[in-house]
Amino acid sequence: MNKIARQAKHHNEKMRNVNHVYSYPFSRFLNQSDGNLLINGGTKSKRRECLVNLIADIKNKSNETVVVFSEDNVLEEELIRSANNGMIGQLFVCSEQYPNYDFFCGMNVNRICEYFNLIATEKGIRDTVELNSFTDAFLSILSEQSPIRLASMRYMARNDNALLGEMAKNLYDRDMILASSGGGTGFRSLLNNSCRAFSALTIPNCESSLCLSNLVGRDCVFLINPSEFNPEFFAIYFAVELKSLIGRRFTCIFDDTVLLNNRFMQSVIGMLKQRQQTTVVISHENIVSVDSEDSLSKNFNRNLILLNGNTPYVDLQKTLSDFGQYTHMQPMANKSQPPRLFFTLYRGEGEAAVPYARDRVILQEEYGNEALLKGGSSSEIIITRKLLP
Repeated sequence: MNKIARQAKHHNEKMRNVNHVYSYPFSRFLNQSDGNLLINGGTKSKRRECLVNLIADIKNKSNETVVVFSEDNVLEEELIRSANNGMIGQLFVCSEQYPNYDFFCGMNVNRICEYFNLIATEKGIRDTVELNSFTDAFLSILSEQSPIRLASMRYMARNDNALLGEMAKNLYDRDMILASSGGGTGFRSLLNNSCRAFSALTIPNCESSLCLSNLVGRDCVFLINPSEFNPEFFAIYFAVELKSLIGRRFTCIFDDTVLLNNRFMQSVIGMLKQRQQTTVVISHENIVSVDSEDSLSKNFNRNLILLNGNTPYVDLQKTLSDFGQYTHMQPMANKSQPPRLFFTLYRGEGEAAVPYARDRVILQEEYGNEALLKGGSSSEIIITRKLLP
């Protein structure tokens, strides 16, 4: 290797700042970094293994709440097994097998109104003025009768507007109920649709008080396995509830969930990522497929990119390109002519380093490697042949 080639190689290694190793423990990565984490690519089993180890690591270091959104039944079984073995502490599970979520329990009235407004917009209702007026008055009357939750809302909505007006303890609520007949029709329709959608995670008369707002702050893991049917109802509901928790300390994990496809949920996740109190973890086979505006893949302190799996090559390379570029020096042969007194066709051969911009990581060159890790304040990228637990 000549001098030009050696200088180019030294320059490239320094500027690229990528360290290749044979094996690297995921546990070391977790110990040396913190903050929001993106896990992308690889196989479902490998991502699941990483999540189980991550949750155990969090619970071993702190008593903060860990909320997990996942439709993976195998992950549910593994977390139950881990809880039974004392590895993650207390576990709450809400799924079709354990339908115990208390929807709207303890939720602020303004947030409930926001939910119905967003669902109405999702269903194509453009004018929501009457709906908002009726919903606000309805909840005001209900709050004077009993605690607000899905079961009590459903029971109260059986009364017609005239009877609801008689129940009102102030003239404003009575007038709003009587003047918003169209809003009452829309509200009851959306409430019935919500009840049908939420029936996968709750029972008609549920009063378990099991919900995010009541569990965040406790030393526990809370797994929510939303149904893949009617995902817009779950996405908007849980986005509204998470929005009410902004500023509180907990870890929120999204595991390949259909909730990520909702634009409002994406905006709330963006708000959570900007708060130091909340740690956001997204684990997905192909984050590019749901990240239409490149918002989900931004603002992560830590990255674990699994290089093997079914993620399309172009999408995975797009994720790798987010780690930036560097000025690559490539030795190339050239012909030059020294100054001469007389004209000659002779050209002297030599080498020169030609610079060009290049991605720090190119997927084609990492064949056989399992994972890329980047975290903390260091700009170094670690690429490992084997990712150990």
